[in-house]
Amino acid sequence: MSDVTPKKQPESGAYHSFLKGMLGSLFKFKEHLIIHRLIAFAFDVALCVQLSAILFIIIFPHLNKYFGFPENFFFEFHLVFVLYILWAYYVLTESTKLHGSLGKRIVGLRVLKAKGGTLSLLQSTIRSLLAPFSLLAGGLGFFMAAFNKYHLAWHDVRSHSIVLLSDTLS
Repeated sequence: MSDVTPKKQPESGAYHSFLKGMLGSLFKFKEHLIIHRLIAFAFDVALCVQLSAILFIIIFPHLNKYFGFPENFFFEFHLVFVLYILWAYYVLTESTKLHGSLGKRIVGLRVLKAKGGTLSLLQSTIRSLLAPFSLLAGGLGFFMAAFNKYHLAWHDVRSHSIVLLSDTLS
C-alpha cells in the first residue's frame, strides 16, 4: 500500500498573491481599480443601450410618421440616441449624491471632486465629454490609471475628479 498524502490546498489569498507578483505594478493598487471601472462601464453601457432601445422603439414610430425617415436612418439615429442617453446618464448620476452611475455603485466605486465632495454639474459634464478621449489610442487614457499615484485616468485629471472604492471613503 503506497502512502499517498493529499495535496495541501493553497490558502485563499495565495492566488491573489501569485497574480500580484506576476503582474507587478498593475495590481499594486487597492482592489484592482481598473477592473472595477471596466465592469462598471460594461454594465452602464448595457443599461443605456437597453434604455435607449426601449425609448427609441416608443419614440421612433411617431417621429417617422411625421418626418418619413429613410430605412437606414434608424441605425444612425439610434447610435446618436444611445450616445446621448449614455452622456446624460453619466452627467446626472455623477453630479448627484449617488456619486456615480449604477455600474459604479454595484462594484463599489464613487466619483468625487479631487478635494472631496460631489461633482458639480459642470465638472460632471466636462468629465463625461472627455472620457471618450481616454479611449483613444487603445485606451491609454484609462490605462494610465495603473501607473500614477492616485490611479487617475486622463479625464479624471482634466476634470479634477477622483474615483475611489467605497471602503476608502470611510
